[in-house]
Amino acid sequence: MSIRKTLKSSLRSALVNPVIGSVALPIAKALPGENWKKRLPVAKPLSKLDLEGDGEIVLARPDRCHVAQELYWGGGKLDTGQDRLALQAALAFARHSSVFLDIGSYTGLFALAAARANPEIQAYAYEIVGENYLLLWENVLHNDLGARVQPHLVAVGGENGELRIPFAQSSGQLASSVDISWSTDHGVTVPMRRLDDLHLDLEGEVSLKIDVEGFEMEVFDGAQQFLAKYKPDMVCEVLRRAKRVPEMMEMLKSHGYRWFHIQEDGFARRDIITADKFRRDWMFSCKSDEELAKMGLTLID
Repeated sequence: MSIRKTLKSSLRSALVNPVIGSVALPIAKALPGENWKKRLPVAKPLSKLDLEGDGEIVLARPDRCHVAQELYWGGGKLDTGQDRLALQAALAFARHSSVFLDIGSYTGLFALAAARANPEIQAYAYEIVGENYLLLWENVLHNDLGARVQPHLVAVGGENGELRIPFAQSSGQLASSVDISWSTDHGVTVPMRRLDDLHLDLEGEVSLKIDVEGFEMEVFDGAQQFLAKYKPDMVCEVLRRAKRVPEMMEMLKSHGYRWFHIQEDGFARRDIITADKFRRDWMFSCKSDEELAKMGLTLID
């Protein structure tokens, strides 16, 4: 291990110590500058997300969960305007839905927020990394949402099968970017299921958040009946390494969808989906401009 890595590891170990952290974090908060602080680990048990009129949720272990860490340094807010609007869209859809699916849930932010915003909704949170799944369950319990948020250690894909995902309990930050091609010959067996087999018996409107590291089209491969039946509103991450974006556009168009690039100041109408290095989130909907505006979503060109 290099000297630099050794020093970083030692600094992290010191800062996540509750005694040292209780002194260091208030000092860091008082110092000028913001960007450098966001990289500091947080020795606090919980971080809060302010949902404004919908109350709040908490996320555990900001020393390990980068979203909880971001919320701590952001004073209960997500870091970027785009992230805040992506959550705004998901919550706008969730308020009008009976079911919310969080596919690629990490530690549960969207599923928990949807359940808090709509006390009648049932949320399903799908995650493939064992360590994330355990913290997802912990967050469900911290928020007393066990009756309405169901975590599943399941990969949502284009066929039924299984993956093997490495499971290494460590003290470092949890992996937030793992794709379904990461399957190995050892680790935890994770079933893969199609949405067409999981959720064709739902009642009422359905909405989704999808964050599957470039494998969005594989999710849609296994969801053609689901999309035709429910036409769910979606917030979806699209990475530059995604290889089937033109095919995805044709598929979405065949189901009546339009797409909007989520930016800092609104939801931008676009003719094509173009992956962006920094603005990775998109909104997919079959609703009209008027219907989306009534939901409080600002559409821009």
